[in-house]
Amino acid sequence: MDTSPPGFDERRVRTARRFGRIGLISTLLYLLAVPIPLFVGGVRPEFVAIMVVLYVVGFGLHLWRIRELMRSLGRPAELWFTISASVVGLAVTVVGLGSGALGFTWALLGGVLLGDIVGGRRARVTLVWVVAASVLTAVLGHYATGLIYPTDPESQAFRSVTVGLAVLYVGGMWILDVERLWWLKAVIDIDGAGTGLAALERHLAEHAGRIDAGLTPEGTFRLDASVPVGAR
Repeated sequence: MDTSPPGFDERRVRTARRFGRIGLISTLLYLLAVPIPLFVGGVRPEFVAIMVVLYVVGFGLHLWRIRELMRSLGRPAELWFTISASVVGLAVTVVGLGSGALGFTWALLGGVLLGDIVGGRRARVTLVWVVAASVLTAVLGHYATGLIYPTDPESQAFRSVTVGLAVLYVGGMWILDVERLWWLKAVIDIDGAGTGLAALERHLAEHAGRIDAGLTPEGTFRLDASVPVGAR
């Protein structure tokens, strides 16, 4: 027996939807914080233009994928998007690592784009993508950071830390991105189903008397010729 107070399910869905939207907005907000190195001198001058271009393109791809997933969450990314997001995500991560001491922050965008690619795919395919992206980030990031770090032990230790952070972002951020989209879409679907059910219940309640009047003792419906066709 359901002992929940009236309207409890509706309030619960509203709360879940609100938290889902907060999670999605927070993802967009920390993506807006990714280019902070541009404003604090963390990017070498010769890399500024290319990092701006890569960031704008990557952010645009992510927004497009959100729009697509909200319509059909289980739909895998199209080939053109997979190729574009792969190239941009890897480029913004590796070039970002070579652009300055704070270059690991650009890997956040790479991780989110990876989430856009694997969304809707099977677990084994997702695992292959994540492992491949992490390995490529580690190998290419090692060579990219070799351009800016001296060979002394202290600098090499910091170099290893920055590459490790980039690998962590790429290998982990996609989970949060996909999870938040799944959560928000599921809540929206539940909310829509609940709205449709409520409308059906209201319709049945409004016509309950008319339906009962048309029932025969055997449980079948009878048509009353005295009732106009439009009123049945």
